[in-house]
Amino acid sequence: MANVYDSHVWTLDTAAAISTGQVKVRKLLWKPSAAGQSLALNEADGGEIWTATSLAAAPAGEQEFDFGEGRWFDGITLTTLTAGGYLYVYFA
Repeated sequence: MANVYDSHVWTLDTAAAISTGQVKVRKLLWKPSAAGQSLALNEADGGEIWTATSLAAAPAGEQEFDFGEGRWFDGITLTTLTAGGYLYVYFA
C-alpha cells in the first residue's frame, strides 16, 4: 500500500515529505506491526513533532499523540516509519 491522503485522515506507511504547506493536526495514531519499530515525524524545517519506538505490535503497541483542538505545523515529513506499521494523521 502507498500513502493515502483522504480529506480528514491520512494513512501513511511510507516515509516521505507529506506536506510542505501549513497543516492543523488534531491527533496522530501509530499502529506498529511488531515490537522495536521506529517512527519519526518532523516539520518541513526539521523540527521534531514526534519520535517513538514500539514496545509491541498493535493493538497493544498502539501509540497516540493528541493535540486537543489541533496544532499548526509548517509542513510535515515522515522521516522514519518501519515497514509494516501505519501512522494515521487526523486533521482539525
